[in-house]
Amino acid sequence: MKKALIVTTNISFFGFLKNDLEILNSKGYEIHIATNKKLKDVNMTFDVPVKVHDIGFSRSPLSFANIEAFRHLYALINHYDFDIIHCHTPVAAALTRFAAKKARDRGTKVIYTAHGFHFYKGAPLKMWLMFYPVEKLLSGLTDTIITINTEDYDRAYNRFNTNIRYVHGVGVNVKDYKDFNVNTFNIREELNILSTDIAMLSVGELNSNKNHETVIRALDVLINEMGHKNLHYFIAGDGVLKPELKRLIKNLCLGDNVHLLGYREDIKDLMKATDIYLLPSYREGLNVSLMEAMASGMPAIVSDIRGNKDLIDKNGGVRVAPGDVNSWVAAIIDLISNTNLKKMGQHNQRVIEDYSNEKVYSEMLYIYQAVDNDIH
Repeated sequence: MKKALIVTTNISFFGFLKNDLEILNSKGYEIHIATNKKLKDVNMTFDVPVKVHDIGFSRSPLSFANIEAFRHLYALINHYDFDIIHCHTPVAAALTRFAAKKARDRGTKVIYTAHGFHFYKGAPLKMWLMFYPVEKLLSGLTDTIITINTEDYDRAYNRFNTNIRYVHGVGVNVKDYKDFNVNTFNIREELNILSTDIAMLSVGELNSNKNHETVIRALDVLINEMGHKNLHYFIAGDGVLKPELKRLIKNLCLGDNVHLLGYREDIKDLMKATDIYLLPSYREGLNVSLMEAMASGMPAIVSDIRGNKDLIDKNGGVRVAPGDVNSWVAAIIDLISNTNLKKMGQHNQRVIEDYSNEKVYSEMLYIYQAVDNDIH
């Protein structure tokens, strides 16, 4: 029986890889998974038969734990004689491609999906010095590199000597978000906001990259200096910066307008009940929550970075410099005074059709079919 190995640093990432698993299963592959089950406290279930190998990857490239992870992975690869190895996430993907060198000599095909290179336009120099040379080297140990945004695709195509493919992200259930119905009045009542209030939403981990602080400081200007008391900002997610953000909100006297919701399982409800989606990140590959918001019919204000440029144009929102508070102030004023928010949301629903599960499934099927033909 044909065998395939999929590798990620942590097991929760497989929530984004359902298309891959379904395609490999349909093509008759015995599917193996190598991942650190302990990095995320999740009870991961799979819709197709898989064999899970628990390998102690660390997210930190310099962690000594990755030495043992490499040994375990090397033994696994050379024991099972896989036909296809498909790796994701930077640390696991780097270790996998080194570990699979002998397997490639025997005919194993190695695929790497880059969900956002750490070197990108505007990235700090240290990121380029640390990650670009490694990815350049590893491209020679990879049969196919898959990119999910146009900036990464262009750079890889022009600089890496291997087969480069582009797919429209990991896929979004567009119909599910578009057709989802909820009593928005009840949701807004639960959120303690009026029908006349403007509700803005972000979904994501509370960390420095997600950059919620810039939006909060923009709201300080809008609410405390300019008097827009009907503005509310909801952030769904947890993370290491939660105490710091709570202090900032308190110090700026924004407790009535900025709401840290913590981890939520009702994201679709929130997206239907709020007015504008915000994504102020410094770095993204292709943000899934933004795509879900677009499918829900939300206009968006996003940072003017890779990935976001593929998704949001002037007909669906505004792109601004991620760290410029004044630009965020101007962008929020622009949208809250715009009478065409519904049309902007409808435009985003049309754009996001290209990123649907069906579209991505067909793109990945084509790639796997090409690799399968090359093997046999």
